[in-house]
Amino acid sequence: MTTTNRNYGWVVVFAGFTMHLALGTIYCWGNMTTYVTSYLRKFDESLTYKQTLLVFALATVGQAMTMFLGGLSYQKLGPRWSALIGSVFVSGSVALSSTMTHIVPFALLDGLVFGVGVGIAYVSPLVCGGKWMPKRKGLVNGIVTAGFGLGAFLFDFVITHMINPHNLSPCKYNNVTCPWADEHDLKARYFDPHGSVVEKVPQTMLVLGGLYLVLGFTGGLLLRDPPSNNNTIYEDGKTKEIEKLLISGESSVQDGDGHPYNTSKPKAIGPAQLICLREGWLLWAMFICTSSSGLFLLGSYKTYAQTFDFGKNDAFLSLVGSLMSVCNFFGRVTQGFLADKFGVIMVLRVMPIIMAILVATLPMISSHKEAFAIWCCLITFCYGGNFSLYPTATMKLFGEAKSGANYGIVFTGVGLAGIVSTLLLAKLELVFGGFQNLAYFMAALTASGSVLSFFIRLNKYR
Repeated sequence: MTTTNRNYGWVVVFAGFTMHLALGTIYCWGNMTTYVTSYLRKFDESLTYKQTLLVFALATVGQAMTMFLGGLSYQKLGPRWSALIGSVFVSGSVALSSTMTHIVPFALLDGLVFGVGVGIAYVSPLVCGGKWMPKRKGLVNGIVTAGFGLGAFLFDFVITHMINPHNLSPCKYNNVTCPWADEHDLKARYFDPHGSVVEKVPQTMLVLGGLYLVLGFTGGLLLRDPPSNNNTIYEDGKTKEIEKLLISGESSVQDGDGHPYNTSKPKAIGPAQLICLREGWLLWAMFICTSSSGLFLLGSYKTYAQTFDFGKNDAFLSLVGSLMSVCNFFGRVTQGFLADKFGVIMVLRVMPIIMAILVATLPMISSHKEAFAIWCCLITFCYGGNFSLYPTATMKLFGEAKSGANYGIVFTGVGLAGIVSTLLLAKLELVFGGFQNLAYFMAALTASGSVLSFFIRLNKYR
């Protein structure tokens, strides 16, 4: 095995990270919602933020429902073509949505079709990177999906600079100074639908579509599976032939650290078997529980903050969104590393408890802008770890052979969480009597994910 082949795993990790920078802009909706909603109100004055949450909800559902297809396309077409097809959907949907003037077609394009593209492209670098570096699955998944978190950080600045470079503030309804806002919701803030801010929305989305295409193709074209019969390679360059030697009695064969290779591998379980197994359902339910709070916050932090005085500062809220993306980034890398060191199930037991405490206390500190920013960042740090922990747990539980399709099944839990946390947000607030009680519910739901993790048996299918 040549040095080039031994090191190509890191190229795959870089390629996946680059792709995920574009895919992760799904989290930009918390920043984009004020601009897009204000723009669409030019054509429909009755449109509100609660209605435009449909965009984020459909994007989440689209991603969740097509992750399984992404795994299948990886098996049939390979990592490169699967990534490129998904990237075309992502960039094309954003570019085409720039021509839309009503919420339904806009949501179908920038929401559903965008999410479909994310779902198809998402798993390719994860599975491919895992094949190149099977001993570092948690770290590989953490670094690749960190791009997903960092993408929103970078593009939040790009979006705000392009649309609102002078940091103009949205306003609440006033029949003299702000007649364009919602007179039925005196807390909601909107930009003038005919003003200088919203007129930049279509052009910005067209530019974003082009940037996403460049990132997607740059990363996608670098993806390829390892050059071995079984598509698995060890970090020191030795192939799975080592396992044949070990099985035949050559126990002296060692890895780069001087330790014998572990030949114990999970059985190759596919989606049809996974949905019949207790661990499959447990992992799916855990993902719903531990992702709901993060999705809830990402979809509504900006509109919630606008109920306070500091919410008038659009630049501050954009900064908070960007810092949340940075914490999302570090949460994925850090928790992926911890999963390799202490075990993925251990991290899945601790992380939801910390997150639940933060979500439950968020309403208590939200009137202070610095505390609000810190809590949002910490919650997003915990939330981001989901996306390095669950693919790692899926691979360890059910094997690598069909891990892309398997993770697609597990990931449908995020789609359901997206519906609960965003699309039904307005109804849930009414049911629970306001944001504070809803936050308590989300905290309890998150903590229940930790409880479920105690019923997982990681080595059951070895």
